[in-house]
Amino acid sequence: MTARGVLGDERGQSLVFVVLAVGTLVAVLGLVVSVGDWMRTRQRAQSVADAAALAGAQELPDQSAAASEAASSAVQNNWLGSPLQSGFPDQSTIQVDASQDVSGLFAPIVGVFNLTIEAHARASVGAPATVTNVAPVGLKCNASCTEWNGTDSFTFNRNTPGSNTLAPLQLPGVRNRNDFTTFVQCDVQNPSQGTCNQADATAPLSYAPLVLGRGNAQAGRLRSALQAAEGPVHLIPVFASYSSSNGYDVVGWAVGTFSVEQGGGQNVTLDVTFQRMIVDGTSLVSGNGPKPSDFGVRAIALTG
Repeated sequence: MTARGVLGDERGQSLVFVVLAVGTLVAVLGLVVSVGDWMRTRQRAQSVADAAALAGAQELPDQSAAASEAASSAVQNNWLGSPLQSGFPDQSTIQVDASQDVSGLFAPIVGVFNLTIEAHARASVGAPATVTNVAPVGLKCNASCTEWNGTDSFTFNRNTPGSNTLAPLQLPGVRNRNDFTTFVQCDVQNPSQGTCNQADATAPLSYAPLVLGRGNAQAGRLRSALQAAEGPVHLIPVFASYSSSNGYDVVGWAVGTFSVEQGGGQNVTLDVTFQRMIVDGTSLVSGNGPKPSDFGVRAIALTG
């Protein structure tokens, strides 16, 4: 073949283009697979961070316990990345940071497509503002209005509403003594539409007293309703004060079981054994608005 023939032969060029096209296709395929893997890892890291933050928030304000609970949650969720890092922007908030090194499809060959996937989650805990399934009977908090522990006694006398530490309340959805008798039986751990009030109750807010009957019938009906409510766990309004114009100033929520002391006449004495409970986090107050007091009922929510 002449020199001119050799220079004009284009058969080898097709092979070059094929090799380049195949290489580009494989690289694009590898990138697509790698990006998909990164996205799945990112979603997994976010899920683990969210779960750990929610678990840790239950232990606040004890930061060491919160961090330990967050780490335990990561183990339970089979997290294989770097150890979770916990931070505390304030006493009621935990931030959890998750990270994991990942590689691309061709990393062992060419050492590219390597990066660190990161996820961050914040969870806050606080007293809820709005709740449902509330028993329409209020308890007066002590002088400092702090969380109760153990068992305490509360009393009602129809003639002295200003000094009562126990009072039937006209919450939203509670119109009369029949509603009271039904809704005071609500078991907040196993709520049902038949016995639980689905209307929202909000704190801090004032509610009027609910009249259950005339004369001693008021105390008698209250006593009977509370006796029928013994056993289940109840979500209970807590009030700080009473006035004839505004009624009972509800400032938060407690949870516990009832035991009615024997007696009669116009007085009612109720023993309440208090517990702690976590409720729906959507009722957390945001911003600088009025916040309810903490009596052992708390809401937890992801806030970042």
